[in-house]
Amino acid sequence: MLLKGEKLIKRFGGLLAVDNVDFEVKKGEIFGLIGPNGAGKTTLFNLITGVMEPTAGSIYIDEEEVTKLPPYEIANRGISRTFQEIKLFKALNVEENVMLGMVSNSKIGLLNTILHSGTYKREKRRIEERAYNILEIVGLKHRIGWQAKNLPYGEQRMLEIGRALATSPKILALDEPAAGMNEQESDKLLETINYIRDKMDITIFIIEHDMKVIMSLCDRIMVMDFGQKIAEGKPSEIQNNPLVIEAYLGREE
Repeated sequence: MLLKGEKLIKRFGGLLAVDNVDFEVKKGEIFGLIGPNGAGKTTLFNLITGVMEPTAGSIYIDEEEVTKLPPYEIANRGISRTFQEIKLFKALNVEENVMLGMVSNSKIGLLNTILHSGTYKREKRRIEERAYNILEIVGLKHRIGWQAKNLPYGEQRMLEIGRALATSPKILALDEPAAGMNEQESDKLLETINYIRDKMDITIFIIEHDMKVIMSLCDRIMVMDFGQKIAEGKPSEIQNNPLVIEAYLGREE
């Protein structure tokens, strides 16, 4: 398994936000996580990416335990994520936002930067070319030179995915990427995620409320409710699971 969580628990005082959750994500799959509002989905993402430390339980990437590592160490081991709320450098242009995602993998040192050495020039050119390639993948090459704040909302979300790709992850963790998108933008998102998995060999772990997106995209889906895992399976199995139907129909979204 590429990514695994065992008996994960997260408490906030008396609130049990994640309650003894196990999961496994296989290399090369698109794994979905759904559930009503307040089910604990984003909290689980925060545990996986090191934003929060679990109260109990373990997390593994490629069989290496990463449970208590800080976010930058987990990123170095191959997980990159987006957030529900867009977190771009809005005063920078689109290519600069993507290039910032490559900093941790850059070969440019301080001395090379000061001296504008051959190494600096070659690495700068490599980073720029890779940024342009990523912008093409997420459908934003025509926005080169634009400040991020001037992009339409849906394109800002795609830019955040592009910046996450810039870290060359093994696993791309997407937290509600279709939120606020119109139908055309959602269709482009589906196309892009499939391309990332199929052509870039990147595993996808996605939280999403848009059932059209999640059911048409995922190989397997895990469902949470009140912090617990209540179901897991193929999309067809999840759609017909009585516990899932009750979770969605039995409480207001």
